[in-house]
This record gives sequence, structure tokens and C-alpha cells, in this order.
Amino acid sequence: MSVELAKAVHASFPDAEVAVSPKGWIDNDIFLKTFEHFIHSLPPISERGYKLVIYDGHESHIQPEVASLACRARLTY
Repeated sequence: MSVELAKAVHASFPDAEVAVSPKGWIDNDIFLKTFEHFIHSLPPISERGYKLVIYDGHESHIQPEVASLACRARLTY
């Protein structure tokens, strides 16, 4: 996605999370920011509950910061 297209999407959907990498592929930083945005968009989780998140095994998804965020947010992935 080009920077211009990302700006157009954000202008039309201000609550959307839009990110562009130099190579056009997801990277660790983009995934981490997207995952944080996803966590904040979830409804509250009960004190004893967990939510299951299913995603592919791309290397950008497997990083210590993501595991830490998921644990604190009571997400199983």
C-alpha cells in the first residue's frame, strides 16, 4: 500500500489503523502497533476469562513483545 493510499484510507476511516512499510510487507514494528490497536479495541475481558486470537505464523508475529502484550491482555494465541 502506498503512502498516498494509506492517507486516503485514514481520511475516510479516521478510526482505522493504517501502516505502510518501506518494502510493502508487514514487519515487527507494524505488527506490534497493529496488535496493540487490536487489544485496545476489544471489549473488557472478565477477571477469570481469556480470549483466543488466531493468526498465521509469520515471523513478525512471533516476538517477545507480542507475547508479553498478549499475556497482560489475557489473550491466548
